[in-house]
Amino acid sequence: MYNLHEIFSKGVCIMKDNSIKAVYDGDLEHLLQSLGVYDGVIQGRYKCVFCGNTINIDNIDGILPINNDVAFSCNAPSCQLNLIAKESLDESK
Repeated sequence: MYNLHEIFSKGVCIMKDNSIKAVYDGDLEHLLQSLGVYDGVIQGRYKCVFCGNTINIDNIDGILPINNDVAFSCNAPSCQLNLIAKESLDESK
């Protein structure tokens, strides 16, 4: 089990080394705050890396480290498949 205090205090480091695989819905807001992206998500400033849909609290399916930044994928079925494919590629490296 993950130590949530450790996760939230090290949000950006966790994203860089991709060491967390799941977050409870109730903890998502805290994780987003620790990554410094919560306000941007609430304000609709982030887009899905696969389809370009605006990301919000209800449609976040994945949080990804891309080019030392936080990126998101949405819960559209095609984007979920793309995320699974990306995870498979990353794990095979």
